[in-house]
Amino acid sequence: EKLNQIEFGIQTGTFVDKSAITFYQLAKQILDDERNLNYIKTPTYFRHMETLKQLRGIYHTPLQQMNDVLIKDFLLKNQDYAQSAINKQYTMMQRTFREAVDRGILTKNPMERLRKPKSTQKREKVRALTVEEQRRMMAVLTTEDVQYSQQMLLSMLTGMRMGEINALE
Repeated sequence: EKLNQIEFGIQTGTFVDKSAITFYQLAKQILDDERNLNYIKTPTYFRHMETLKQLRGIYHTPLQQMNDVLIKDFLLKNQDYAQSAINKQYTMMQRTFREAVDRGILTKNPMERLRKPKSTQKREKVRALTVEEQRRMMAVLTTEDVQYSQQMLLSMLTGMRMGEINALE
């Protein structure tokens, strides 16, 4: 019966060889489906696509050829990314492999026992402006022609981040 289904799929052009499906193909299909079903908005879709680009080292590998050693090596090579980028990559990989198991492409999730690596990136300590520095900055932003001065003022006065400010309507 399975052979008949495969032959029919080949004849009708609907057969998909599960052993040839790459990580990229499945991850992109998941994102495309979410976008088409309005689960995510277009900016979110493009942000996720940027994360997928960071997985370039593994995304042409067929899912059935991936194993925990290959994935662990890839994750260790990316430890110089910021922790937030590592988190996004790890989440996308986990999700794609879970979907591969759900669709019957894989029998077992190769990331099941892999832990997320910690970033080795050096973090600079952030300090707040002194009251005097705030006054000088306010004077420059209100008297001189500085690009994005309104956003910087709003940020300084409210504590909002630029992304939050730019999203205001």
